[in-house]
Amino acid sequence: MDAWSLKRGMSVAKADEIMARYVQNPSGPLSGASMVGINESEEERDARILYTHKDHPADWCVIYPKDGVVQRVVIHPD
Repeated sequence: MDAWSLKRGMSVAKADEIMARYVQNPSGPLSGASMVGINESEEERDARILYTHKDHPADWCVIYPKDGVVQRVVIHPD
């Protein structure tokens, strides 16, 4: 339910606060693969933040930030 509270235009700090119970997986050299089934630009892929539930890894969401502001949210409810 936390992920459904994420909205375009909110600060990344607010998104992190909402998703505090989840594991934050920022993009990096080892996680730069494209998300299956999600269209994303190279810029989005390089900046995305993936949140996963520590007990239910199939329950995840991604935010695409730019300049500290959430530009897009993708949710995969389990």
